[in-house]
Amino acid sequence: MRRQSQIISFVACVAATYLASMVDRVTSSCFFEPHEIAPPSTRKAKPVIA
Repeated sequence: MRRQSQIISFVACVAATYLASMVDRVTSSCFFEPHEIAPPSTRKAKPVIA
């Protein structure tokens, strides 16, 4: 019974490690996507006076 409990725990640990690895892989890959780097665009307009 104890061995079965340890095996189940080990499987859960491996699954969690694999999931965390996949999340890290997806997160780090988004940093390599091209991003537009520029100051925010500004618009000058006269205020509307009613």
